[in-house]
Amino acid sequence: LPCNVIVYEKGGRTVLSFIRPAVAMQMIDNAELQKVSEEIEEKLKKAFDAVN
Repeated sequence: LPCNVIVYEKGGRTVLSFIRPAVAMQMIDNAELQKVSEEIEEKLKKAFDAVN
């Protein structure tokens, strides 16, 4: 799955971003893969919230 995390600095602040796996996988007709991508996205969101 595309789970790249992008870290950059903007205006003296560190910015974190990522491509949402669930959105990226909507183009693929695979219900099981869609479910897994949603679970991964939730884990990424929790990780981002923990460092924010």
